[in-house]
Amino acid sequence: MAKRAFGNLFLYLGGVALATLILIDVALHYFVVKPVARLSATADEISRGNLEVNELPVRGKDEISVLASSFNRMYVSLRKALRLLEDQ
Repeated sequence: MAKRAFGNLFLYLGGVALATLILIDVALHYFVVKPVARLSATADEISRGNLEVNELPVRGKDEISVLASSFNRMYVSLRKALRLLEDQ
């Protein structure tokens, strides 16, 4: 009976550990990987000369949001600078 209880304990602990890992993976994908991938795709479009992309959405005050906000400022400054050069 003790062996079975010990086995069940490890089975439950393994299940909880697996569920925790899955939740952490989903959270990392949603809060880190997806925003960084969006930032990377937008930077790639701009580097190819496409200045008609939309600015990145900024939500929150975490590091990824601060990065997206800084990227948006840089993008707007680049567009303004290129328009000034075209006008001259």
